[in-house]
This record gives sequence, structure tokens and C-alpha cells, in this order.
Amino acid sequence: MLLAAAAGAPACAVEPGWKFAVISDVHLGDKADSSRTNVTFLNRVVSRLIAERPDFVVLTGDLTRGNQGDDVPIEKVREWWLTVHNSIKPLQDAGIPVVPLPGNHDYYTAAHRKAYEEAWKYFGTALSSFSIQGSPPLYYSFTHKNVHFTQLNIVAPYISPEQEAWLKNDLKRAQSAGLRFVFGHVPMDSALLGKPSAHFREQMSAILAAGRAAAYVSGHEHLNWDHEKEFNGWPVRQIIVGSAMEEPYNYPVRRALSAAYCRPCDGTCMMPYNEKHFATDPKTRLQKIRQTFYIFEVNQELKDGFSAAPYTLDGTGQLAPFYFPAGSGRLSVCPAAK
Repeated sequence: MLLAAAAGAPACAVEPGWKFAVISDVHLGDKADSSRTNVTFLNRVVSRLIAERPDFVVLTGDLTRGNQGDDVPIEKVREWWLTVHNSIKPLQDAGIPVVPLPGNHDYYTAAHRKAYEEAWKYFGTALSSFSIQGSPPLYYSFTHKNVHFTQLNIVAPYISPEQEAWLKNDLKRAQSAGLRFVFGHVPMDSALLGKPSAHFREQMSAILAAGRAAAYVSGHEHLNWDHEKEFNGWPVRQIIVGSAMEEPYNYPVRRALSAAYCRPCDGTCMMPYNEKHFATDPKTRLQKIRQTFYIFEVNQELKDGFSAAPYTLDGTGQLAPFYFPAGSGRLSVCPAAK
């Protein structure tokens, strides 16, 4: 059942049986050595996605390696974006557009920001059929097969008043769409930080609930998390996409979430949204599968009108699930120590 129908609002049909993918936090390029670009895993993901044939691929930021206050000249940052372009070009050559948005590591300094905006030339032509609205490449939206997609410039737990007003109007205009997805780099509700920004969470939840969004999809935290909280009578779902970085640095699940959803004896965890199980290290709280990306399937026969599944790749380049193949539901109690 579509979310709109579940909430008592009229549901509009979406075209069934199509997919889109989401990749985040690949951090391509290298400050000191341009030959070290960390593209191997991403290139394998691109090859797999060409075989999977999604309608498009969303890149939810941190595509490059900028850091706060670094002195990297714009010429080097442009090299990073050329590396991004060369890695995603096979998707575009296969007729699969790529939809970017900025992450904090793409946007710290003036050189980062200018190079990000210049890099739109690598994406805009392939997206020309999507009738993009807004202010690309910073924030913009389009509707595809009666599903609305909104890309935001969220590089910190903050949304500017200008962008907030635009987002509210954008979702309001898209109420005839069957589903509405919103993307930003930084989560509205952190699965990592001990004290997430309550103001940002409440602010974004209010906008998403009023706009009847199906989900907010983000990256940034180099872990997977999928949960839903009701806000003003609307189920606000957030999906945090993990990192597809070649040599990923990962972060632990927040201590309070680990205590609520993970078993201390062996680190087995239950994802809050779907109650599927996955593995963490019980000592570090790090998820054991470190390189992931998402594939979404849109079909109104599915719960909520879509599915969202995290994957990694096996040694042959085939899809391998992030979740355990078997087992779901509430975790059993750890066996008593002998």
C-alpha cells in the first residue's frame, strides 16, 4: 500500500517495476598523489549497476576528499571531479543518468564549492530529459514515472531559510505524485552522534511530514541505518546509506541505538524499520560489512510502494545482501554465560 493511502490521503499510481540506486561517500581523489584515486570498488559497483539497469543513480555527496581549511588548489579539486566523472561515465554511456548532490567534503572551501558547481557539466546533459526545477547543482527536483525526487544541499545539520522555503513549496507542488523522496547528505537524525541535533531533526521532520515524503535518504555517517518515527500523524522514514569507498573508514552505531537494537554477546543487530538482522562487532559497534550501496525498487504492490535494500559485492562482482539471508524479528536474549 502506498504511504498516502495508509494515511488516508488519495494515492496516485506509480509506474511499477523500476529501480533507482543510491551511492554515497566514495571520497575519490587524493590530496598528495593524483594516481591514488580509490576507484576500484566504485568501478565494480558501476559495472554491477549497469547490469541491474536502474533508471538512474543518486550520489548523496562526499564524492571527493576536501577537508575543512585545507589548502588544496582548485586545479587539484578539478582533478578529483574528473576522477568522479571518469568513474560514473560508464553509467551515462549505458543510458543511466547520475544525480549528484554535495557533501561536506565537497563543499568546505571556496575551491571545493567552485569545483563542485563546475562539475555539473559532467551530469547536466544526461539529466536534461528530467525537466529539472530549482537551483541545480545545489538543490533541485524532478518527477520521474510519477515519483518526485528532491535533492538538497545539506552539508551540516542545518537548512538555510531560502532552501527550507523552496523545499516546502517543492513538496507542496508534488502532491499529485505517487511518492516523494528527499535526499540530503547529512542525516536529519544521526545514528552516530551521541547527541544528534534535535532542532534539525524536528525542523526536517515537520517539513517531510507536511509534504508527505516517502523517505529522507542521506549519507555522511559511513554506516547503514533505516528507521521510521511518526511526526504529526505521518511516518517519517530516514535511510542512511553507507560508504562505497575503496578503503572505507567506518563509524560505530550510536551507543544508545546499539543498546536498543543489538545483542551484546555476538553483535547481531536488528534494523528498526524492517526488523532484519545484520552483523556488528560487539566491542566496537562497527558494522561488519563496510562497503555498501542501495537499490530501491518502486512498485505499488510493495509495502509503502517501494523497497530499499543495502548491498555490497561478493568476490565475483555479484550483489551480496547487507542483511542476513535468513532471520528477522526481535532478537532473542543472549544465552547465559556458563
